[in-house]
Amino acid sequence: HHRGSYLWAEVHIITFFENGLPTVAYGNLRSIQAQKLWQMRMQAKADRDSLTGLLRKEAAISQMENCIDGLVPDHDQAAMLLIDADGFKEINDNFGHLFGDGVLSEMGRTIKDHFRQSDIKGRIGGDEFLVLLRDTQDVDGIHRHLASLLHRLHRDYQSGGRTLPFSISIGVALYPEHGTTYRDLFAHADRALYEAKSR
Repeated sequence: HHRGSYLWAEVHIITFFENGLPTVAYGNLRSIQAQKLWQMRMQAKADRDSLTGLLRKEAAISQMENCIDGLVPDHDQAAMLLIDADGFKEINDNFGHLFGDGVLSEMGRTIKDHFRQSDIKGRIGGDEFLVLLRDTQDVDGIHRHLASLLHRLHRDYQSGGRTLPFSISIGVALYPEHGTTYRDLFAHADRALYEAKSR
């Protein structure tokens, strides 16, 4: 493009040969920019969880795997967070599924707003969320940031004269200290989450 960006195009070429060498080629070039942009918008919409606006499980895992595969253990640092709601089942059972959906929607919105745009954020289960923080050099800073998230999502919900507590637990895995693949990091974060919930 004359502005320096790339455009999607479709090219068809027929090449004629003489004595084994190409002599002339005929073809056409057709812009498919509008079609590709529409496909990309539809794919982005399909990759999003309608309730929280975060990535769906498959899209989140795919993006995280691609990101982790591009990291260099001797140079890069990252953190994987597995976030799970505490007390959500009681809220869902006592206040109803619509109320529960509102709680999950608010939880997703808080997670989305709490991290950078470059971080990968997804909902991978009913009340389970996964976040990959890129370029994490300051572990103490991560602790402070997660303490702030814990504080923001710690509250009591009320409905019909009844009050139920709500909070979250977080399991953390650090790259490359706890693993250099998605599978290893998730397994470590899962164990850390189990320990956090047991406390």
